[in-house]
Parts: sequence; C-alpha cells; structure tokens
Amino acid sequence: MTIEDLARIEAELQLRLPADYRALMLAYPLFLRNACYNSPVGARASDALLFADPDRVIDRNRGWRDDDFLLGEDDTEPRPDRHLIIGEDCGGNCWAVKLNSDDRAVWYFDHVDGSLERSAASCLEHVDHIRRHLAELAGG
Repeated sequence: MTIEDLARIEAELQLRLPADYRALMLAYPLFLRNACYNSPVGARASDALLFADPDRVIDRNRGWRDDDFLLGEDDTEPRPDRHLIIGEDCGGNCWAVKLNSDDRAVWYFDHVDGSLERSAASCLEHVDHIRRHLAELAGG
C-alpha cells in the first residue's frame, strides 16, 4: 500500500490507523503478496490473512460497522469503533488491531463464541505466524 492508500482508508472509515499497522502496510511482505492460501475459497493470502488491498480493508470494515453481529447485548468487545479488521480466515473469523491505543497486539475474533483473544504481540509477529502457517500448509 501507499501513503495515499492509507490516507484513503483513514478518510473513508473516519479513523486513525495505528503506527505499527501503517508501517507494515507500507512495507507489505513480498512473500505474502503472491502466496496462495489453501482454503475452501482458494484465495491469495493477501486477500484474506492480511489484506493488501485498501478497498478490501475499507469494505470489510464498513461491513463490520454496519453489521451488529460483533456487538452483544452487553456491548462487549470487540467493538467496531475500537478495532480495525486487518485479515480474516476462511471460517468468518478475523484478526484486528486496536484503534486509538498504544496496544500493538493483533487480536483474533472468533465469531461463533464471540471471544476475542490476543494472537500476536505486534503486526510483525502476526506476519511471522502467517509465514509459519503457510509453510505448514505447503508441507514444510
């Protein structure tokens, strides 16, 4: 992504992207850009595990904000106004970063049980997890 892409995401979603996420997107990992993600939908990893396309970031996050499935009756986490979806798995779950926070962690949201758990300490660690996952899928 470019600086202009990131500015467009911020303008269209009316938010400020976390610095850790901005840095990662400006130096998007080449291995991930073309890697295939062996999923039932047969997607590229950059279309799912860590979005490389600003339109996908905008669309997924707009959909999340328009759909109350993430807000329980008690208004628990994750909240669309406090998180940004940065990727998703083939089961409808997603990874997100916190907005307006010094927390650099990547969080995993399981839509079935509504749980939110820390999956990586930073965006770079999230990329390392993706690298290992893709290597396992490829058989080594």
